[in-house]
Amino acid sequence: MVTEHQLKSAGVNIEYYLSLGFSLSEASSVIQVINSKKDFYKKWRFSLDKEDFLKRVNERHNKYRKTIGSLSYKGILDEFQSYKREVWKHTRLNLTIYKEKIENLEKRGRIQGKSLDHIYSIKQGFLEDIDPEIVGHWTNLSIVDEKYNMSKQSRCDKDKVKLIEDYKESTK
Repeated sequence: MVTEHQLKSAGVNIEYYLSLGFSLSEASSVIQVINSKKDFYKKWRFSLDKEDFLKRVNERHNKYRKTIGSLSYKGILDEFQSYKREVWKHTRLNLTIYKEKIENLEKRGRIQGKSLDHIYSIKQGFLEDIDPEIVGHWTNLSIVDEKYNMSKQSRCDKDKVKLIEDYKESTK
C-alpha cells in the first residue's frame, strides 16, 4: 500500500503527473527536468563552496518555479484562476445563446449522470495561451457522462488546430 501511495503522490514519478491530467509527453518533460536538476546538484555540490552553492540553488529554484512548476507558483496559479473564470463567463454566455446547438444539453445534471465538458480543456487553453472566448465557445462544449468527464481531467479530445478551425467556422 505504501508503494502504491508513493507511485501516485511522488513528484518524481511519471504516474503522479499522468494522474494530474498531464499528457505522456508533458509528464515525460517534467521528469526529464527533475532528473536534469538532480545532475545539476551533484555537479555543483562538489565544485562550489557552501555559500555559492546555496546562491545558485536558489537561482535555479526561482527559474524552475517560473517554468515547468508554474502551476504551483502562486502568481501563476492566480492567473490560471482568473483565466478559468473568464472561460466560464464565456461558457455560460454560450449556453444561454446557443443552447440548441449543444446536443443533449437538457440531459445535463446529476440525476441523469451527465455533465458539461470543455472538449479542449481549460488547463490546456491556459498553457497554450488560447483566448478564453474560444475555449468557452459552444463549438468546444459537449455533454458527456459525468464519470468520463471526471476521469478525463485536463486531457483534450480535440487538438488546438481543430479548436480554432471550429471556432472560426462558426463565427463566419
